[in-house]
Amino acid sequence: MKKSGNFLNYLGVISATSESLSINESNTFQAPHRSGPRHLIFHPARPLAFLITELSNELYILSTKNDKLSILQKYPLIGYPESTENCPKSEIQNAAHISLSQNGQYILCSNRGKINDIIVFKLDEEKATVEFLQAFQTGEFPRYFEIIDDRFLIVANQKSHTLVVYSFTKGQIQSPSLFEMSLESPVAIFQL
Repeated sequence: MKKSGNFLNYLGVISATSESLSINESNTFQAPHRSGPRHLIFHPARPLAFLITELSNELYILSTKNDKLSILQKYPLIGYPESTENCPKSEIQNAAHISLSQNGQYILCSNRGKINDIIVFKLDEEKATVEFLQAFQTGEFPRYFEIIDDRFLIVANQKSHTLVVYSFTKGQIQSPSLFEMSLESPVAIFQL
């Protein structure tokens, strides 16, 4: 893997066999310079992948055809009317997490830093485009979240030290919250 300054901007295909792991450098994908690729997820039925970039705060829709990643579309994760600065003292603004609803219709991405929210997009699978639906403000530093049965959303707010459960209906996160729990600096949630 090559570095660009201090940032690793490549994704690679790793082949796992019973005896070794190897990187196929001919199948690498170079993210845009200084974008800071953070998380990559794949659509369960379409030849699509979704990448969020931590430094440029963007969502990339990628084609996975022919076992190669190529950029189809790019969308900002900040700058929407409801996406407002709610922690002005923060020195950073980074994308944190991405998830796809089980039905494949909605992509959710979280922002942490000066703006702390979850952005909801509706996916048009045929066109490989998204439509902005909602910017939902959460606690401080929504580092991770989990969509449960396409009905609930659990958010781990690292700096406000909470796990919060919301109803998630037809692509909309509903307020008020259903449940909130204090927890020291949560950074991940795993559904068992």
